Amino acid sequence: MNATEQSLLLPFLTSFSEGAALLGNVKVLKGIPYVEDRPYLGWPSILGFTIACYYVIYTLYALYLHPLRKYPGPWHLAVTNLPNRWSTISGNSSYWLYDLHEQYGPIVRVAPNEISYSDPQAWQDIYGPQPNQRLGMPKDPKFFSSFEDKKTAASIITSQPKDYMRMRHIYSYGFSKQVMQAKEPMIQGIIDRAMEALRQTHQQPQDIVQIFRATDFSIVTEIVFGKAYHIFDRTTYQPWFKSLMGWIRSTAVITATTDYRLGKLAAWLFTPRDVMKQRNVYLKYVNGEIEERLGESNDGRKDVVQLMFETTDQHQLAESDIRANLPFMVIAASETTTTLMSGMIAHLLNSPDALRQLTAEVRERFRSPSEITIATVNNLPFLNACVNEALRVYPAAPTQLPRVVPGVGATVCNRWVPGGTKVYVAPYATFRSAENFYQPDAFLPQRWLPGNDESFDVDKKNAWRPFGLGAHECPGQVITNLITRLIMCKLLLSFDLELCANSRDWLAKQPVWIVWDKPELLVKARPVATTTA
Repeated sequence: MNATEQSLLLPFLTSFSEGAALLGNVKVLKGIPYVEDRPYLGWPSILGFTIACYYVIYTLYALYLHPLRKYPGPWHLAVTNLPNRWSTISGNSSYWLYDLHEQYGPIVRVAPNEISYSDPQAWQDIYGPQPNQRLGMPKDPKFFSSFEDKKTAASIITSQPKDYMRMRHIYSYGFSKQVMQAKEPMIQGIIDRAMEALRQTHQQPQDIVQIFRATDFSIVTEIVFGKAYHIFDRTTYQPWFKSLMGWIRSTAVITATTDYRLGKLAAWLFTPRDVMKQRNVYLKYVNGEIEERLGESNDGRKDVVQLMFETTDQHQLAESDIRANLPFMVIAASETTTTLMSGMIAHLLNSPDALRQLTAEVRERFRSPSEITIATVNNLPFLNACVNEALRVYPAAPTQLPRVVPGVGATVCNRWVPGGTKVYVAPYATFRSAENFYQPDAFLPQRWLPGNDESFDVDKKNAWRPFGLGAHECPGQVITNLITRLIMCKLLLSFDLELCANSRDWLAKQPVWIVWDKPELLVKARPVATTTA
């Protein structure tokens, strides 16, 4: 301990020593405590006193000597990460970080060794390529290992850079526009069945979230396994797709407890039994499908599994890689799409002018559902603006993705951060910050249109990174964007939509466990006449 540190700690040690002197046997000489004629103390007293001393010294260090001591934030978060982890367990993390950034600014110390950012520059500094870090800063291994079954090989989530790029090459192609176009008849068939199911039940309010989820799940599993599950026609696989949020929520709890020695016990205690049951149901189904698919011959079907086997030796994956990656891949591709569409339709139904403008654009462009194709849905400016705005106010992945500052340290937002510090951008706080966007809490698609109102000139569009940045940018964003546009166009062409009264507060403070935990969104869908040509 150097002279500066001693001078900082001496007043506190003196006060502590003088307080201890009241016990009678502890004396103070020149500010230094010593024991005179100490009677025997039992081990509980010694242990308690030792623990108390440790935490007093640790608190003083965290507040006054820690390398992050000058970063803004509540004093208690400099001492403990418990509030941070509890916000994740309780589904409140995105709102909690938003409140902190609103109070303390774009850079906040949210745990003893953890910094959150809402400054747009942080995207590049943390996740973007650096001279010695082509993939950006290393991922936090404790956080990302929570997404994996420890019995399998490393997945794309935790793999080392060489293996990561090999896996990403396959997944990016498996969910590419080229593959989507090759499978378009299958995709269109699933969407048409969803529209027909909605038409047949139009006299009753429908939970549009479940309709989106069943549609997305059917499309993604067809692309991954090359097998039609037909969720709308069969009940066999409904427990599987209904268990998606159980796996997601339980994984979120696990990510919050990995810092602790009794983390597994804590995760078990804080995960509701029905949620853990859903997690097990999901893993049972998905692992069963993986084993069945691996046991079948590669008969020319162009699913993701076959692509894994057909690639060159440079990119080919082993069966252990497939088992490690597919459980996460199915959820990542399907639930993020469901989230985007649910948030988008909810905001549109609460914004009548935007809904009318988008409906008019779709119906002017298309006369028949058969005209709605992958090749035609990208050429609608207001639809594109609505998708972008939905991803801003209701990001498909609102959870922060932590990185660890490498080596001796790095510069983030023009401030030095020591090596080993956990850092991340808080997406929800960033997208909803008045420092980054005009009227940040309002759903205003026109902000994304060329020649928009000059009020939007203050928008920092580089703050908007809904799929991440750099080499770790989400490889499934192509499928999310295309499926969203296909379904939205067919839905608005074929139906007039009305939000049911008991779903008007649907957007109010939804829990976040990696993704939004979406309650039922009841909608009345009245069929409108379209041509069949």
